[in-house]
Amino acid sequence: IQLNTRELIIEVADRGVGIRPDIRDRIFERGVTTKTRGDHGIGLYLIEHYVTQAGGTIEVADNAPRGTIFTLFIPADAPACPQTEAHDAS
Repeated sequence: IQLNTRELIIEVADRGVGIRPDIRDRIFERGVTTKTRGDHGIGLYLIEHYVTQAGGTIEVADNAPRGTIFTLFIPADAPACPQTEAHDAS
């Protein structure tokens, strides 16, 4: 994580199997997943939505010899997320 006068930069890397070429251009679409079972395909969709809503961008790169690197660039002057009102459960 880095913060400078222009932007917040967050880099996340893994050493998994990587992203298949046939879905690489669609990984931020809702429902697209590399998983074979279960209800997946929402995480990257939501992250991309929040980052672009703040005026930012995401770069995706290979993490040689295996895995993926996601780099998020969020403008330093991006609006804060709206606060949710706390509700009393009693």
